[in-house]
Amino acid sequence: MKKTPIIIACAFILGLAVVLMIFIKVNMPKQYKIAVLNYSPAGEQALAGLTQGLARNGYVQGKNLELIYNGVKTDKKLLKIEAEKLIKEKPDLIYTISTPSTLIMKELTAISQTPIVFGPVSTPEEVGIIDNMKEPGGNITGVTFGPQEPRRFEMMIKLDPDIKDVLIPYNPNDLSPIAGVKMISDVAEKLGITIKPLKINGTSELETKLYGYTDNFDAIFTPTDAMIVSQTALISKFAISKNVPFSCPQTEGVKLGALFAYGFSVENVGIQAARVVHMILSGTNPGSIPIELADFTLAINLNTADKIGIKVPQYLLKNSFIVRD
Repeated sequence: MKKTPIIIACAFILGLAVVLMIFIKVNMPKQYKIAVLNYSPAGEQALAGLTQGLARNGYVQGKNLELIYNGVKTDKKLLKIEAEKLIKEKPDLIYTISTPSTLIMKELTAISQTPIVFGPVSTPEEVGIIDNMKEPGGNITGVTFGPQEPRRFEMMIKLDPDIKDVLIPYNPNDLSPIAGVKMISDVAEKLGITIKPLKINGTSELETKLYGYTDNFDAIFTPTDAMIVSQTALISKFAISKNVPFSCPQTEGVKLGALFAYGFSVENVGIQAARVVHMILSGTNPGSIPIELADFTLAINLNTADKIGIKVPQYLLKNSFIVRD
């Protein structure tokens, strides 16, 4: 009989603890887990943009967001190993930076259908990531900058009409620049320009192949290529030493010494991708979200123009992002 008050007290305390635990659980913010797979050092800027964009939408690391990122994997074998590790973490969503990253994750999520948001990727339809820009279907959507190479190539020729031969370093193991080189080839043929593709299988051989190149060229033009974009500073230095114009696809590259870019900001692509991520985490089916197009900007480095003796027409300067001392 004397034990009854003790039992009642214990039951009351236990019940109170259960109620308290339920209250805490109900009032805790939902935790989201996002895995990131990155093939290119230049993609770090996209990740920075993604983090900014997510914070604007209320996703903060250490509060309601766990971002799983183990650095750049420029070797495709290591990239796949990393992708498999990330899948085992069972994330709510995967953010892929570059075409190789996205293709690998598409393959590995075929069964689980974990949502994937890519950005940047240049030609998602052509390389087989999606079937349709308006209704990508499946578990993938993202941000692309579309085929900007033809327009940018034409602008380069207008900038320097004396150009006849163009050197194009690219990664032959990446479907995105392969598609880009084809587009460049088509527009170059119409303009009567000779293109000289230079296959670069890894960043370690780029400098040797550039400085060892003996054929004539009047300009350097790089397609949207995750590996080559990461080496923009090196190519810029080489182009200036040869006194030739160099055009890259990303506006950040102009700050590194490229003469001009007509294309996207890698960081802004990440910010844009964050909005897509928010839609998916809020319940929208990724396959129903149309692929978004990145904003294009014309960027010109006037310091580089002075160094190589190029006079930039005033009409190009009016609406451009200008880099100069």
